[in-house]
Amino acid sequence: MKDEEAEPGPGTEPPGSAVTEFEAAPSLPGALSLLLACWAHPVDTFSRMGRSDRLLPAIVFAMAVGVGLWTMEIVDLSRTVDRIKEIPQVADLLRSPDLAKRVGPYLPLDLDRFWQTMWLLGLPFVPLGFCLTVIATHLCLLVVGSGGGGATGTCRVVAYSTTGSLLALVPLVGGLLVMVWVSVQLITGLAGVHRSSTTRVVVALSLPLAALGVVLVAAVASLLFFR
Repeated sequence: MKDEEAEPGPGTEPPGSAVTEFEAAPSLPGALSLLLACWAHPVDTFSRMGRSDRLLPAIVFAMAVGVGLWTMEIVDLSRTVDRIKEIPQVADLLRSPDLAKRVGPYLPLDLDRFWQTMWLLGLPFVPLGFCLTVIATHLCLLVVGSGGGGATGTCRVVAYSTTGSLLALVPLVGGLLVMVWVSVQLITGLAGVHRSSTTRVVVALSLPLAALGVVLVAAVASLLFFR
C-alpha cells in the first residue's frame, strides 16, 4: 500500500462536507451543524474536509469551543463546590469559629467573584494551548514525512477536533469519549488533508507520548541508580 495518495490539485475540496460548507459561509447555524457532524459522523466529516486556505473560520470556531468548554467547566466546578457546602457535616465545619480563625484570611469571601477571576485567568490558556497543539502536531507530522498539506491543514484539523473535547462534560465516561473521538478525528482529518497514510499519522501522534515515556523512564532510572 502506498504511503502517499495522488493529490487532486491545490485547493480541491470534497463537495458537500460540513467543514467546507461552514468555511464557505460561516454562521451560527453552520457552526452548530458542523459541531453535530463532528460528534455524530467524525470519520465522514474529517475524511471529506479537504484542503483549504480558509484558516480564520477554523480558528474562530476552535476559540469559541475552547471558551465554551472552559466556561462550562467553571460552572460545573462551582456547582460541585456549592453541593459540597450543603452537606451538613461540611456546613457545620465551615461555620466553626475555630476554622474561620485559622483559614479565614485564605478563603475567598465572594465566591462569585472568585469564579469569575478563575474564568478570566484561564482564558489566555485557550489560544495558547491551541497554538502549542498545532505546532507540536505539525512538527511530529514533518518528522514522519507527512506534512504535505502544510501548517494550515494541520491547524484546520486540530481546530475542528476541539469538538471532541466537549464530551469531557459527560459524567463518568467523558474522558474515554474524548480520547476516542479526538483520536478518530485527528487521524482521519490529518491523513486526508496531508494525503498521508493512517499509519504515518498514528506514528506522528504517538511521538509525544513516546518522548514522555522516555523522559519518565530516564527520571526513574536516575532516581534508582544515580542517588
